[in-house]
Amino acid sequence: MSLPVRLVADIGATNARFALLDGDRPVRARVFACDDFPSLEDALAASAAAERTRADEAALAVASPVTGDTVTFTNHPWSFSIAALKARFALARLAVVNDFTANALAVLTRLSCSASSKPSSLPRSTSTNATSGCKSS
Repeated sequence: MSLPVRLVADIGATNARFALLDGDRPVRARVFACDDFPSLEDALAASAAAERTRADEAALAVASPVTGDTVTFTNHPWSFSIAALKARFALARLAVVNDFTANALAVLTRLSCSASSKPSSLPRSTSTNATSGCKSS
């Protein structure tokens, strides 16, 4: 059984950054100017076309409050439905969180690593767990 193809994204008012994960590491990051696309869906489709692959799961950090199914960017004209985005791209799982929240959770995760675990900023030969951000053996 193969691992699911996972996509992570950081979507602001100026740029939309997309990267596929290879295990727990982002690879092949691509940056698209938000103004080049009429919608997040179009930017996501362009990223998928550039990769020539379809993600099975995705996590999006967006520059907007996420309080329900409809997400409207605070400083860009994009708006989208989480359910519709999940359906359009046939994603088994889709997580959408505010970008500041995503950063705060990442910092807290790193701080919670035990003294015997090293943060994922170790040399590339060291494996990290994408969920915990801590070294795994």
